Amino acid sequence: DSTIIEIIPGPDAYQSSMEPVPCFGSNDASFFIEAVSGIAPPFQFSLNGGEWENVADYTNMQPGIYNLEIIDT
Repeated sequence: DSTIIEIIPGPDAYQSSMEPVPCFGSNDASFFIEAVSGIAPPFQFSLNGGEWENVADYTNMQPGIYNLEIIDT
């Protein structure tokens, strides 16, 4: 499994924690952004073009590739 984050201009770096899918066929992976640097807070996050949220805490994720956008507001 892998996580791909593309930074187009925006934050210089981020710190995250991730819990991979424990068993084949499970949909219980999780992903959380702990810190962002290079842009001024507050931040908003959008996963796969969805609604902008104030916290990047995603659970019950199935295996796959995700697009996470980060902006300062």
